[in-house]
Amino acid sequence: MDLNALIPCQVQGLLAKIKRYEEQLEASPAGEIQPVLHERLETDEKTKSKMADILWSQSASHDYVNSASRNESSGMIIAENGPSPGQLSQSSQSSISQAERASGPAFERRVRSLLHSHIEYDRDAGDNSNVQLGLDAIEHPEPAPPIWTSTQDLLRKAHGRPDLPSEQDSHRLLGLFLSYMGVNQHYLDPRTFVDTMAELFQSPTSRLHQMKTMWFIQYLLIMAMGKLMDTDTETSGPHPGVSYFAEAMRLLPQQYELGSHGVISVEILCLVALYLQWCDRKHDAYLYVGNAVRLAIALGYPLPAREQQCPPSQKAHRNRVWWTAYMLDRRIAASLGLPVAADDRQFATELPLTSPGFASPDALGINVRIARATGDIMTSLYGNAAVTEMELVRNIQAILSSLYNTGHCIPTEYTVDFASSHLIVSRTAASLYLMLFQAIILCIRPVLLQRVKEKVISTLKRSPVPEVPVVIHRLCSTCKESASKSLRIVSALREQHEVARFGFFDLDQTFSAALTVIMIGFVDGTAYSEVSKELQQATSVLEYLSRAGNSSAEQRLIEIRNFHDHVWPKKSAGRDKTMASPTNRFDNTLPVLEHSSPDERPRQSTSTSGEPTSASQAPPTGDLGVQLEIGADYAFNLDLGEEADGIYSSFHDPQLPLTGVDHLDWAELEKVFASTQA
Repeated sequence: MDLNALIPCQVQGLLAKIKRYEEQLEASPAGEIQPVLHERLETDEKTKSKMADILWSQSASHDYVNSASRNESSGMIIAENGPSPGQLSQSSQSSISQAERASGPAFERRVRSLLHSHIEYDRDAGDNSNVQLGLDAIEHPEPAPPIWTSTQDLLRKAHGRPDLPSEQDSHRLLGLFLSYMGVNQHYLDPRTFVDTMAELFQSPTSRLHQMKTMWFIQYLLIMAMGKLMDTDTETSGPHPGVSYFAEAMRLLPQQYELGSHGVISVEILCLVALYLQWCDRKHDAYLYVGNAVRLAIALGYPLPAREQQCPPSQKAHRNRVWWTAYMLDRRIAASLGLPVAADDRQFATELPLTSPGFASPDALGINVRIARATGDIMTSLYGNAAVTEMELVRNIQAILSSLYNTGHCIPTEYTVDFASSHLIVSRTAASLYLMLFQAIILCIRPVLLQRVKEKVISTLKRSPVPEVPVVIHRLCSTCKESASKSLRIVSALREQHEVARFGFFDLDQTFSAALTVIMIGFVDGTAYSEVSKELQQATSVLEYLSRAGNSSAEQRLIEIRNFHDHVWPKKSAGRDKTMASPTNRFDNTLPVLEHSSPDERPRQSTSTSGEPTSASQAPPTGDLGVQLEIGADYAFNLDLGEEADGIYSSFHDPQLPLTGVDHLDWAELEKVFASTQA
């Protein structure tokens, strides 16, 4: 049988099926279903309950059709027997492509449909306050930024070839780079770099010679990164150092030439990816770091040391460069919801070992373990529809246990005393803890997002919020604890003037942690006074970065303010939103949300002793690090099996497809918060 002859028939059948779905959807929601529901809304309580379910399923149905249309038009072969509208609740996650899950539009359409339905519900109920504002937000949304921000736009900001820094300034910028990146990552051998830099300034002849080498490209990239990190740089644009970066890109050889230059090519590709990541060009950074990983593999750097034919110092250097590329690849891929460049299960690479002339590998090893856990979270938890409920739960438990053990392994010189009222942290310690806490939040966050959705649906149905099992409550509490400690760390860095103005990870973690705190406040009905300190810490950092010229921080600050206003609305008559300046936006005079009702509190479960326990009796979360003291039954060692179904649905909800991509999920979730206030 000729398979090529069958494919057009399958495609035609699929198109016909899609057309039928579109005709049904166009006829039903606007013409029949929704008006009938609204006519019976005041008298039929059953219809009230069904209304929210139908609207959610309509949204899922629309996205099934749109997803199928896009997949067919892009040449993808899709199974002929697609799910019917009645089957979408069970199988629609399979109809959503990974690209849709990563980019966020499918999630946006679902939330927008929910918001619209809730506004219509409030209008019928006689509550017209804020209805027009909500409709205007839906009918005239702000234009979405492009998914792929071009590096070409960045390079256009460079005007001519730059003047090189002086020797003294070069050493200062190198020192800045090493203070941020030189301990828990390894982008270069500082000894070799400093020796070569001395030759650059030795004489005009030696300078001319060095400017023709690959090392000079690396030098330009280090200077560019140093400018991004330099708090003393007068910002003439949003991306300091871009002229050095543009010159480095002009000199970079063609890809087919890179392999002949060896390890420095891997280092350069990683530095290019790092600069692009810090400049919020994550897609291009993803391409460059992917090339770095593949080039390192092709050169044999992941091989065991005994199989590499080179001196011990070169083996140690190659090993550390490999792990740096590995970590950078996993973090950039995770930030985009895209696959990593290589599966580390195919390699038997040793973790960095102590080697004469190199810094201690302890911090680098901890960083590798956290990055590996981050990769496991993205591949085994998000978008893995083939996993069973119990397999998913076991994966979560294994990852949390791994992160718990990693926290205990942080070297003493890098531990943070969270019991102190005034934190003092080193840059390396802060980076390690922020990465650890971010991995914990990423692992647990879908459970928290599911609670947000449940509360929104309960609002639509005018029904009590479902009871929260102790297991779920403890997971969310662990997520909140990680977020709170993250905000303490970035606040301490801000006070110590060690927050990089354009540092991608500091900004990303500040935003993620602040939104986690706000979501906990939303689902638990927390009083603002209980979270005001954390939110003030977050806004202080974002305001500092924004004033320094970081446009991404300015946007994140606006988003946090919007989330805040949805959870703790300003209900006082005559209070003008515009009066809130950056310094008083989150003052303690704001009205607060009521505390949780009994229906929102965690339900009891039975302990091993047979006595009932509740979340209020749960041991408090401890500090991650050497002083981490978490009870044996808390989230890191808690048996999640009793809530396997609820946890599984958090990761595989067809109406709430999650990817782990922070800013996209948060931006769309803001509309969910808005629906409760419309």
